[in-house]
Amino acid sequence: MINNFICNKEKNELHWIYNTHKVTIGIDDLDLAMIDEKRKIIFVLSKPLPLPMLLTVLNIDGTLLSTFTPPEGASFSYLTLNDKKEVLIVCSFSEKINGWYDWHYSLDLDKKVITRMAPSY
Repeated sequence: MINNFICNKEKNELHWIYNTHKVTIGIDDLDLAMIDEKRKIIFVLSKPLPLPMLLTVLNIDGTLLSTFTPPEGASFSYLTLNDKKEVLIVCSFSEKINGWYDWHYSLDLDKKVITRMAPSY
C-alpha cells in the first residue's frame, strides 16, 4: 500500500512511502497524479498546454511502466475513479465525437493502450 502520497507541482515531484521505502520521482511540468490502488499503479498527467499532453504510468516502487499521448484531436483533462476504484483518464476533444467533447478512457496495461469507454459529463 502507498502512504503519504504528495503531488508537489511547484517542485515537479511526486513523493510517497511504499513498504517503508521513501520514493521520490521528478516529472517535468507536473500537473496531476492519482493512485490506482486496485491495480497498484500511479497515473501522472504532465505538460499542460493548457491541458496535459502526456500520461505517465508508474508502478508503486516508481518504475516507469509506460507513457501515452492523447488521442488525435484531444488533450488529457483530468483523472477520476470508476465504480471499481480504477483510475480513468478524461480526454477533451476539440470537436464532438458522437455528441460529446469529453470522454472517459481506460488503460489496458497488458496491451499498453488507452481505450475510449463512455462520455464524461
